[in-house]
Amino acid sequence: MSSRKTIAFFPEPGAWGPTNNCVAIGEVLRERGHRAVFVVDVSFEGVLEGKGFDERAMRMAPPEENVDPTADPWAEFIRATAPEFRKPTIEQQASVTKPIWQALVAGEQFAHARLMEIWEDVRPDVVCTDNVTGFPAVELAGCPWARFVSANPLEMRDPDLPPPLSGLPVSDRSGWQAFIDEYHRVHEGLLAEHNDFRQSVGVAPCPPDEFNTRSPWLNMYLFPEVADYERSRPLDTTWHRLQSTVRTSEASFDVNEHIPGDGKIVYLSLGSLGCMDVELMQRLIDALAMTQHRAVVSMGPLKDQMTLGPIMYGDQFLPQPSILP
Repeated sequence: MSSRKTIAFFPEPGAWGPTNNCVAIGEVLRERGHRAVFVVDVSFEGVLEGKGFDERAMRMAPPEENVDPTADPWAEFIRATAPEFRKPTIEQQASVTKPIWQALVAGEQFAHARLMEIWEDVRPDVVCTDNVTGFPAVELAGCPWARFVSANPLEMRDPDLPPPLSGLPVSDRSGWQAFIDEYHRVHEGLLAEHNDFRQSVGVAPCPPDEFNTRSPWLNMYLFPEVADYERSRPLDTTWHRLQSTVRTSEASFDVNEHIPGDGKIVYLSLGSLGCMDVELMQRLIDALAMTQHRAVVSMGPLKDQMTLGPIMYGDQFLPQPSILP
């Protein structure tokens, strides 16, 4: 029997963070002689092939008619939603959190048949999923599956830690229960729809008030121990901390070539979500421009709406693993 395994990676559709995490792990497995296949949203079609991986495309929703093919729906969502981020997180649940979960719950149902087709075609030995939503198709792939948590360590609940997405402090519990109660009220119907679909295809429901579940085989999360929360209940033996993952296939980058000089260098990135908040990004850029420091700025797809300072370099995407060293 061949020791070469086929590992299917299913990062959150359209999300760069989970995709980059899976790429880093896929590179290690490829170096060890295994086959890595990426299941990606059509908006990422060709991206993983460009990195030397097999690719299978899926959709979270039917294609829209008369849509600008160059438009970024995620960027548009963030542009329209950005004012909501100025509100307390408990008020954001109805206007920010729920619409995102609604799209994901609808997507898991729309994509189900296509994902099952992909498993039949690829015949994976393992499926690795980095999704905030528990897609039942992953659990029906006919092989062991692993869950990655790369978004937020609070996804693994603990009674002594604040509720996920709340932004509330560990040291002050006064707002915890109100947030939990509001989360349940806002999402109760959607959670029921999510679990009803899971059960309709023969998969167990998720734990109460959660859209995801743990794998019985392997769970991994990416959050450096030095910066993590202290848990009152240790995670079970299926959980393993990866600290972080670093891609090795990024293009080289010479800081001095782009911004020569002797000043200290500041790297600014707010990730694929934060970079869409143009007002916040410009405030940070303007603050850095008042210093004597050089700056490298990861600007995201709305870069044309930002203005850099005189000793700054920025672009939509930057090879972060090559810049930081």
